[in-house]
Amino acid sequence: MIVKKIYPRLLKEELAYIYVFQDDGKTPFENHKHLPDGTFDLMIHYGEPLRQKTESNQYKVLPNIRVAGGHNHSFPISYPGHFTIFAVVFKPAHASYFMPGLKDIAVDKNVRAEDIFGQEILNLAEHISGFSCFEDAALAIESFLIQKRVAPNNFYTPQIDYAVQLMQNQKMNVSNICREIGMSERNFRRVFRNLTGFSPRKILQLKRVRALSRILNERAAPHAQLERLGYYDLSHLIHDFKAVTNLTPQQYISNLDRIDTAFHQAHRQL
Repeated sequence: MIVKKIYPRLLKEELAYIYVFQDDGKTPFENHKHLPDGTFDLMIHYGEPLRQKTESNQYKVLPNIRVAGGHNHSFPISYPGHFTIFAVVFKPAHASYFMPGLKDIAVDKNVRAEDIFGQEILNLAEHISGFSCFEDAALAIESFLIQKRVAPNNFYTPQIDYAVQLMQNQKMNVSNICREIGMSERNFRRVFRNLTGFSPRKILQLKRVRALSRILNERAAPHAQLERLGYYDLSHLIHDFKAVTNLTPQQYISNLDRIDTAFHQAHRQL
């Protein structure tokens, strides 16, 4: 299994990175619990389609080329045995500049990309399918998105971008962030939700849970990470983690799979 993280060359302000995820087919249809991170992603998938488990324990087939994101909770995905996926991860405050109205149609959903970008996204997917170099394919995706940018920067975008960066420090809270970026809490909460589709508190929660998941991948004890993650007690940490994953930290460790390991190794290499 290959997981590669490619940083943008043309859209450094708008994109966080592009993931390439590839498997050789030795393990047919492997179930994996996807952990949200507060972003919207453009997914271009080659191979048998992925399947997502619904609340009624049924599996629905996901579009191979789709926009996904705005997820508040983790959800099970069944991966086919042979596939290649390009996942374009937009910075939270920028996705709507390429996809106006995105938050109105794509929150907690997987939407067919052609419903947003039209036939051109299908042409792009076909074009890059013949690329042998992941970096060249990523550059072609960036070039396509440059042509699709339809909205100018919002006046507050730089401040919201900086706020999201500050949230990488899990000890930060909304009051501290507002003082740092020079916005009132009321205005910050309104603008943040309008640009990202999430409340600031939700993004903080998702980032803390993601940070804890990386720690758990090392089999470290969560109680030793309270201060580092911005929690005052273990019960609060467990509550937030379970609210997103529906698992306790110990249950999460017991359910780690090779997809978790592959993404964790990719993160450590950067």
